[in-house]
Amino acid sequence: MNIKKLNRYGILGGFVLIFLASLHFYRSYQAGSPRWFYLVMACGMGLILFNTLFGKRPKQKP
Repeated sequence: MNIKKLNRYGILGGFVLIFLASLHFYRSYQAGSPRWFYLVMACGMGLILFNTLFGKRPKQKP
């Protein structure tokens, strides 16, 4: 597969993971027993995605 296509799949999967983890945390919080590790996981994935989308890439040698 093309590296750009894999990068896009990874970014899409990251956003899906953030959404599902946040949703599961919210539902467990409403039930009265919050599962904080889902919130921590969503924040960590957000940092990784931020670095992937806006981080500087090293210049490739020809």
